[in-house]
Amino acid sequence: MMIQSIRYMVVFVLLTLACTGLAAQKSLYKTERIPLITEGTADDYDPVKYKDGIVFISNRKRGVIDNYQFKDGDEQYYSCYNYYFSKINPSDGSLSQPELFDVDLASRSNKGPLVFSADEQTMYFSKNKLEPKRFTSSSKVNPVGIYMAQFNGKHWTNIKPFPYCTGEFNYGHPALSADGKELYFSSDTTGGFGGYDLWVCEYSDGHWSAPRNLGPNVNTAGDEAYPIVHSSGRLYFSSKATNKGHVQNYYSELVNNEWAPRELAPDLLGNQTSVKYFFGDSLLHQGFYVEERNRRMTIRRFISTFPQFDSIRPIVEPRFCFTFFDRTAPLLDTITMMYEWDFGKGEKVRGAEAYHCFPGIGKFSVDLNVIDKATGQLYFSQANYPFVIEDLKQVRIKFSSGDINQADNLQSNVCRVNQKAAFSTDISNLKGVKIEQFFWDFGDLDKASGPSATHIFRRPGKYKIICGVVGTEGKIPLKISNYIIVDVRDGKIGQ
Repeated sequence: MMIQSIRYMVVFVLLTLACTGLAAQKSLYKTERIPLITEGTADDYDPVKYKDGIVFISNRKRGVIDNYQFKDGDEQYYSCYNYYFSKINPSDGSLSQPELFDVDLASRSNKGPLVFSADEQTMYFSKNKLEPKRFTSSSKVNPVGIYMAQFNGKHWTNIKPFPYCTGEFNYGHPALSADGKELYFSSDTTGGFGGYDLWVCEYSDGHWSAPRNLGPNVNTAGDEAYPIVHSSGRLYFSSKATNKGHVQNYYSELVNNEWAPRELAPDLLGNQTSVKYFFGDSLLHQGFYVEERNRRMTIRRFISTFPQFDSIRPIVEPRFCFTFFDRTAPLLDTITMMYEWDFGKGEKVRGAEAYHCFPGIGKFSVDLNVIDKATGQLYFSQANYPFVIEDLKQVRIKFSSGDINQADNLQSNVCRVNQKAAFSTDISNLKGVKIEQFFWDFGDLDKASGPSATHIFRRPGKYKIICGVVGTEGKIPLKISNYIIVDVRDGKIGQ
């Protein structure tokens, strides 16, 4: 089986938005083509970061002498897939003209997805087992395996198969955890749930453990492949189990040493059928992805359009309680006269000073009167003070979550792991602001846009939930952002 016959199983880009369900969802990324990478008649895909550039897979021609062709089903390809390197220009992010990554790795067997260790001294890569001869084409069954190579300072050498890759089944699409102690891959070996499943081997005491299936929360009776381990610990992958056989893209993560039920990764770039495979920085602000159109795969760049908010403030409640006194009032004979503060609705306080709490935001009138002690009647009105309490101009975040008992309602902003939490901005004070869009950051890599959002937290902890608004006030551009802290707990709240 050629690598190309399973190449459709690729991971959807990018920033996950767990269960947002927004009516006004806006793309959080802009994309752009990369001129020197794109070669109109070749497939370029699976970019990974390496040193000061990227390594990717391409079937671009290597030359007339070494122009091995193969046939996979009804599709004819003119050249095998090998690894190429392109340097990233730090000033503008452009890429240099691609060059063959390492001549010692180049061959007439097709190469597939690869991953480097953190120190970039070891690489794990997919390739066909058989090495076809020169000047020939082949349609033989050629299983895919995972191989390892070491960097000797100049070239990648000491190439050998990964343990457990016997050649009887297909093993491919390797992905490493951040510490390099787990190797994830896709295989059709026995013991799975059907088709291609995701498996993991763990490195300990100098040896890799036997493959362990990731279980039913990740795998299905269909095909799962192209795992990517993000620095956050999330595992991104693709699946062909549902949606009438079309590839869909998911993520999962370990919670209490178990894989959480997989979440569908939303289509934030606007075309889920053509946007595939990605890698990005730790916050997924920028990176590269693969777009497939007209049966050709092209590497493109994505850049986050999520606004940068310079000042993110906690939500501030207005002050409602005040001490009143009048410095200009004349001294009174305390034997016969006294002050009385009238706050309306029968609320009066006698004395030179008065402490009073208003019921909320609004316009109020405060009267300072002089009272005759002997009769208790108004002697004269000393002063009248119009008093206004205004809300600060801010994004007020309203939080709610289901399945909370009565005692827990007394606790502010508390929810459980795996419980849907709802957020909205409908109590914000943005009077005079022409709103363009709201943006959400849930503090766990996920972001969203729109006036409301729902989210499911998979790990316990305290999360800083930021909501910002972009708009104008008059003709002046305006950005306002506020946050709340949500306490996400394991098990039942209150325990």
